[in-house]
Amino acid sequence: MKSHGLKKSLKINMIKKGIKMAISYFRHQQVQRSASDCAVRKAAYYAREALYFEGSCALEDQTFDYSDRKEDLIHHNVLLPENADEKFKDLEYLWNQASKAEKRVNAREAQEGVLALPKESIFSHEDLIRFAEKFAEKHFTSKGLITQVNIHWKDGNPHAHYLIATRYLDKTGKFFGDKARKLNEEIFRKRWPVETKKFLDEEFKA
Repeated sequence: MKSHGLKKSLKINMIKKGIKMAISYFRHQQVQRSASDCAVRKAAYYAREALYFEGSCALEDQTFDYSDRKEDLIHHNVLLPENADEKFKDLEYLWNQASKAEKRVNAREAQEGVLALPKESIFSHEDLIRFAEKFAEKHFTSKGLITQVNIHWKDGNPHAHYLIATRYLDKTGKFFGDKARKLNEEIFRKRWPVETKKFLDEEFKA
């Protein structure tokens, strides 16, 4: 990488000046029907798209349209486990299927995490995308959970939104199966700082 020496030099100067690249902000919560919410709405909001929700036992069918807010969106992707059907790349299909897999009126349709990203100018958009997706792949997708990744950058505040399926896919990779019950905020609270340090160390190693 041609900019490697420049990045390393910049980091050394930042350290000398006492400028820290700490990343501490995170939020983790459930997307719950009991809160009159659904995964399709969250997906539309994070991707800045218009998505049709087919309805559930808790919420009527409707279209959620956030397509007029694209100015702060710098990245969108859906990360799939190895056996997943490519249809799940389509947000409308993905999250409507996730909703249909839940039968209870108080069901959790997805889990979400919002994490701060490094905002120093030495990081390009490509750096942030690679970092955000690497974290998702390691902790969610590699464990069998479909994960929507969006990065927003507004007012000097880059952050990654993760929308994570609450169920694993079945053996065919075409339908949602068992509930993923072990995923919790500890991944964000404990692993995010560790992964951040590791990422920075790798970026600026000699």
